Amino acid sequence: MRIESGEDFGKVAEEVSISANAIDGGIMKWRKSLDMPELFSNALDKKKVNEMTDPLESGSGFHILRLEDKRGSFVQEEEQWSSRHILLMPSAIRDEESSEKELNDIRLRVINGEDFGELADEFSQDPGSAKKGGELGWLGKGVLADEFEKTMIESEINEVSEVFQTEFGFHFLEVLEKRNHDKTDELIEDRAYQLLYARKYDEELESTLRSIRAEAFVEIKDLD
Repeated sequence: MRIESGEDFGKVAEEVSISANAIDGGIMKWRKSLDMPELFSNALDKKKVNEMTDPLESGSGFHILRLEDKRGSFVQEEEQWSSRHILLMPSAIRDEESSEKELNDIRLRVINGEDFGELADEFSQDPGSAKKGGELGWLGKGVLADEFEKTMIESEINEVSEVFQTEFGFHFLEVLEKRNHDKTDELIEDRAYQLLYARKYDEELESTLRSIRAEAFVEIKDLD
């Protein structure tokens, strides 16, 4: 496909599209998903910005759509990093100075070509990541210790950082990838869960109150 080969979507649209918006590079006005033809909304569901659909057939012909942008109260992108690290924690047996020196020796082994993941598995004292080769997965800002986050953000891809200290001990890290993650679907799902939970809670509360009232004994005094 020409667009997949690198040609500009808008220029191809101007050249070959028979739609009224061809002169504008195929740009359509902002629409809610509910206001689109079901064929379009279904095809764009779960698509990220700049992703294209497969060719779609409708009564008026064939279409290719590309999601140009999103907006709305639930639309949010988050900058995320995929990184791995090795952690050594000072102890009564190994003080801070010895821990830092040992970790610098391990870092040098990585620099000299030894496998990061194997060394993390052998030496890292982070129970959550050591057996995964030190990998932490995709994380955004505000999750990690301040010094760890600062080092991660400032590191280049595939660059092994210097040894640094956090409240947990001494680390060095490597950033594997970086991305802008579309959190729209996650936010919508969270909101839907909250609404369903609140509704279910209200139903259960009312049912419980009815049961309590039904089981309650009432004493009546006659003043006559």
